[in-house]
Amino acid sequence: MTISNNKPKALIIDPACHSHAGHNVDSVLRYAKELEAKYDVSLAVSGTSAKLLSSGYKVYKISNPYPFVKLDTFTNSFCAKIYFKCLQLSRYIYTWLPRVLDHRSSSARHKLKCILKEFKPKDGDLLFLPSTDYYYGLEILKFYKNTKTPANLHLRFIGVLENGRFSKRASKTEILKLIKHLKDDFRIKISAETERYATYIKNITGARVEVTRYPLTIRKKNDSNKAVTGPLIVSCPGASREDKGSFDTIPIVNSIFATCGEKVVVNVQGFRKGDLAWEKDAMFLAKRHPTLRLLAPRVSRSDFERYILDADIILLPYNPSSYWYRGSAIFFESIEQGKYMIGRGGNAFVDDLADNNIIDRFYKIDQLGAMMESLSLKPKSYFKEEGEARLERYLSMYDSVNIG
Repeated sequence: MTISNNKPKALIIDPACHSHAGHNVDSVLRYAKELEAKYDVSLAVSGTSAKLLSSGYKVYKISNPYPFVKLDTFTNSFCAKIYFKCLQLSRYIYTWLPRVLDHRSSSARHKLKCILKEFKPKDGDLLFLPSTDYYYGLEILKFYKNTKTPANLHLRFIGVLENGRFSKRASKTEILKLIKHLKDDFRIKISAETERYATYIKNITGARVEVTRYPLTIRKKNDSNKAVTGPLIVSCPGASREDKGSFDTIPIVNSIFATCGEKVVVNVQGFRKGDLAWEKDAMFLAKRHPTLRLLAPRVSRSDFERYILDADIILLPYNPSSYWYRGSAIFFESIEQGKYMIGRGGNAFVDDLADNNIIDRFYKIDQLGAMMESLSLKPKSYFKEEGEARLERYLSMYDSVNIG
């Protein structure tokens, strides 16, 4: 990437961008593409995958203060179980330790200080956190408070990592209180992934809060070889975890097969090794239902995209207790491919879009079964045509990512 002295600079900071798989690498690069027309873009991430290093952007390495996100990388069940227990113990310990003893805060502070010293933010430059977290979010706010840097700051909240030290009792209010005190003195833009979350942050801080959505590429992949006859293919993309509603896999799959039989094929990613009991239940379910395809717990980015592309329906049964304020990268990556989607009511992104007929909504599992029974009677061409129409409706409503 050629650096131009005529452009201001932008630094994208994402400490959860640690893995070759998942959405964060793709998300960071999508936002970088959106910004590069106006800025010379650099990246500060906790993982340096080949995709990032070959992107042409300057890449800074920062620490990953969230060890739970590494649980998906384990391939041995016993090691994963031990690691999970150690993390649970550390969660308990860090809940009671004084803040000053939390090494994650000091690590984030040190890394941020070193990077900003080299980056040298100036007037007109931009520091952008697309997935604002507790540690780096708090430290960069303190940096603004102490240095009064002339650069612009954009904090985008997605409702995932704002809580400190993994404590269930910790709330988002500490970082939001600091925003409340800084909002009149500094050039800080606050945004959220969903309308519901933006309203929540606005009520807490009194600040103006906008909505910044996941960037769409609208470069549809080739699905010309996709079968136009045969069973309906329903996919649940993404890691199988409690927050994704995956622990409802057994009643969901049983409900679908009870109403549709073998007219429907269901694709589900297997459970990570730390969730040993659920993994065994899912394997038993796959033996019981021949049209249930249990995929690997972790899939490559290309396989993940194919996973979405091959589906007639994308099912997102996310847990509303986790996604009450949250959006879904899988939703955005599916809508840009013109996919027909069904999601669980109570989730912010589902409730935002269901009233505009961009996604179907269910609340109870038996309701989903009845919905699937009706849909299984439609030709496969219906889902392609309706998915394309839903993409057009989405684009007519949301035509701007809204970063700068």
